[in-house]
Amino acid sequence: MIESEGYSFKSHNLSDLQIGSLDMGVPLHKKIVQLNALREHREDKTRLDVDISESMIVIKRQDDEPLQVQYRGPGVNTDKRVKVFKKPISDLVLIRGRSKNEWISAEKDVSINNDVAFDNFLYQVSLVAGWKQAPELDDDIVQ
Repeated sequence: MIESEGYSFKSHNLSDLQIGSLDMGVPLHKKIVQLNALREHREDKTRLDVDISESMIVIKRQDDEPLQVQYRGPGVNTDKRVKVFKKPISDLVLIRGRSKNEWISAEKDVSINNDVAFDNFLYQVSLVAGWKQAPELDDDIVQ
Protein backbone atom coordinates (compact mmCIF):
# COMPACT_ATOMS: atom_id res chain seq x y z
CA MET A 1 0.00 0.00 0.00
CA ILE A 2 1.18 3.49 -0.79
CA GLU A 3 0.90 6.57 1.35
CA SER A 4 0.08 9.24 -1.20
CA GLU A 5 1.57 12.27 0.54
CA GLY A 6 3.46 13.52 -2.47
CA TYR A 7 2.83 10.21 -4.29
CA SER A 8 4.52 10.64 -7.65
CA PHE A 9 3.63 8.75 -10.80
CA LYS A 10 4.09 9.01 -14.58
CA SER A 11 1.22 9.48 -17.03
CA HIS A 12 1.66 10.64 -20.59
CA ASN A 13 -2.13 10.31 -21.05
CA LEU A 14 -2.83 12.96 -18.39
CA SER A 15 -0.05 15.14 -19.77
CA ASP A 16 -1.57 15.05 -23.26
CA LEU A 17 -4.94 16.45 -22.15
CA GLN A 18 -5.89 19.92 -23.35
CA ILE A 19 -6.51 22.74 -20.88
CA GLY A 20 -10.19 23.06 -20.04
CA SER A 21 -13.08 21.57 -18.09
CA LEU A 22 -15.26 18.60 -18.85
CA ASP A 23 -17.55 16.19 -17.13
CA MET A 24 -18.02 12.46 -17.43
CA GLY A 25 -20.67 10.01 -16.34
CA VAL A 26 -19.59 7.15 -14.08
CA PRO A 27 -21.50 4.20 -12.60
CA LEU A 28 -22.09 4.00 -8.86
CA HIS A 29 -22.67 1.16 -6.43
CA LYS A 30 -23.58 2.18 -2.88
CA LYS A 31 -22.39 5.74 -3.65
CA ILE A 32 -18.94 4.53 -4.79
CA VAL A 33 -17.64 5.14 -8.34
CA GLN A 34 -17.06 1.84 -10.16
CA LEU A 35 -14.30 0.92 -12.64
CA ASN A 36 -14.77 -2.24 -14.72
CA ALA A 37 -17.99 -2.86 -12.83
CA LEU A 38 -20.17 -5.85 -13.46
CA ARG A 39 -23.71 -5.05 -14.58
CA GLU A 40 -25.18 -5.80 -11.17
CA HIS A 41 -22.90 -3.14 -9.66
CA ARG A 42 -24.11 -0.28 -11.87
CA GLU A 43 -27.25 0.66 -10.03
CA ASP A 44 -26.82 4.41 -10.25
CA LYS A 45 -24.72 7.09 -11.93
CA THR A 46 -23.07 10.37 -11.08
CA ARG A 47 -20.85 12.77 -12.98
CA LEU A 48 -17.26 13.79 -12.36
CA ASP A 49 -15.91 17.25 -13.08
CA VAL A 50 -12.39 17.23 -14.48
CA ASP A 51 -10.66 20.62 -14.52
CA ILE A 52 -7.37 20.69 -16.42
CA SER A 53 -4.77 23.44 -16.35
CA GLU A 54 -1.17 23.37 -17.51
CA SER A 55 0.09 22.54 -14.02
CA MET A 56 -2.88 20.90 -12.25
CA ILE A 57 -5.80 18.50 -12.69
CA VAL A 58 -8.73 18.44 -10.27
CA ILE A 59 -11.25 15.57 -10.24
CA LYS A 60 -14.43 16.02 -8.18
CA ARG A 61 -17.93 14.59 -8.03
CA GLN A 62 -20.62 17.00 -9.27
CA ASP A 63 -23.04 15.90 -6.57
CA ASP A 64 -20.54 17.02 -3.89
CA GLU A 65 -20.45 13.54 -2.35
CA PRO A 66 -17.01 12.33 -1.25
CA LEU A 67 -14.97 10.61 -3.96
CA GLN A 68 -14.27 6.92 -3.53
CA VAL A 69 -13.55 4.54 -6.39
CA GLN A 70 -13.63 0.76 -6.58
CA TYR A 71 -11.68 -1.17 -9.20
CA ARG A 72 -11.97 -4.72 -10.42
CA GLY A 73 -9.62 -5.97 -13.10
CA PRO A 74 -6.09 -6.77 -14.19
CA GLY A 75 -3.35 -6.24 -11.65
CA VAL A 76 -5.52 -6.87 -8.61
CA ASN A 77 -5.19 -10.36 -7.18
CA THR A 78 -8.78 -10.75 -6.06
CA ASP A 79 -12.23 -11.33 -7.50
CA LYS A 80 -13.56 -8.56 -5.28
CA ARG A 81 -13.57 -4.84 -5.95
CA VAL A 82 -10.64 -2.93 -4.46
CA LYS A 83 -11.02 0.61 -3.14
CA VAL A 84 -8.66 3.20 -4.62
CA PHE A 85 -8.49 5.39 -1.51
CA LYS A 86 -8.27 4.24 2.11
CA LYS A 87 -11.05 6.72 2.89
CA PRO A 88 -13.23 8.91 0.66
CA ILE A 89 -11.83 12.32 -0.33
CA SER A 90 -13.50 15.59 -1.29
CA ASP A 91 -11.58 15.85 -4.55
CA LEU A 92 -8.37 14.64 -6.13
CA VAL A 93 -5.82 17.32 -6.97
CA LEU A 94 -2.84 16.34 -9.11
CA ILE A 95 0.01 18.75 -9.72
CA ARG A 96 2.61 18.48 -12.45
CA GLY A 97 6.00 17.30 -11.25
CA ARG A 98 9.46 18.13 -12.55
CA SER A 99 9.07 16.35 -15.87
CA LYS A 100 6.29 16.65 -18.44
CA ASN A 101 4.74 13.28 -17.59
CA GLU A 102 5.25 13.33 -13.81
CA TRP A 103 2.22 14.01 -11.60
CA ILE A 104 2.02 14.26 -7.81
CA SER A 105 -1.05 13.95 -5.62
CA ALA A 106 -1.33 17.27 -3.82
CA GLU A 107 -3.33 16.43 -0.71
CA LYS A 108 -1.43 15.33 2.38
CA ASP A 109 -4.47 13.55 3.84
CA VAL A 110 -5.12 11.32 0.81
CA SER A 111 -4.05 7.73 1.33
CA ILE A 112 -4.02 5.45 -1.68
CA ASN A 113 -5.24 1.97 -0.83
CA ASN A 114 -4.08 0.23 -4.00
CA ASP A 115 -1.62 1.67 -6.52
CA VAL A 116 -2.88 -0.50 -9.43
CA ALA A 117 -6.46 0.64 -8.81
CA PHE A 118 -5.29 4.27 -8.53
CA ASP A 119 -3.34 4.04 -11.81
CA ASN A 120 -6.34 2.45 -13.56
CA PHE A 121 -8.69 5.15 -12.27
CA LEU A 122 -6.47 7.90 -13.65
CA TYR A 123 -5.90 5.99 -16.88
CA GLN A 124 -9.66 5.69 -17.46
CA VAL A 125 -10.23 9.36 -16.60
CA SER A 126 -7.51 10.35 -19.07
CA LEU A 127 -8.95 8.13 -21.82
CA VAL A 128 -12.49 9.46 -21.47
CA ALA A 129 -11.24 13.05 -21.18
CA GLY A 130 -9.11 12.56 -24.29
CA TRP A 131 -12.08 11.17 -26.22
CA LYS A 132 -14.26 14.06 -25.11
CA GLN A 133 -11.61 16.56 -26.22
CA ALA A 134 -11.23 14.98 -29.67
CA PRO A 135 -13.15 17.24 -32.09
CA GLU A 136 -13.72 14.43 -34.56
CA LEU A 137 -15.86 12.46 -32.09
CA ASP A 138 -19.56 12.98 -31.80
CA ASP A 139 -20.63 14.04 -28.28
CA ASP A 140 -23.15 11.21 -28.21
CA ILE A 141 -20.39 8.57 -28.32
CA VAL A 142 -18.79 9.42 -24.99
CA GLN A 143 -21.09 10.20 -22.11
